[in-house]
Amino acid sequence: MAPETDVRSVASIYATVLHGLSIEARDGVPVERLSSTVDQAVDLWDALVRPGPT
Repeated sequence: MAPETDVRSVASIYATVLHGLSIEARDGVPVERLSSTVDQAVDLWDALVRPGPT
């Protein structure tokens, strides 16, 4: 993780995604859509934590 990463913000983003997934699952959203959201969140990880250009 890059030293300049705002860890609290990253944690907040993923907490929000998890909360949203929980609500959508409760409301009957198809598992394919939930899985797609998880895939997007995983793909976002590198952009959030990798070191920027030097």
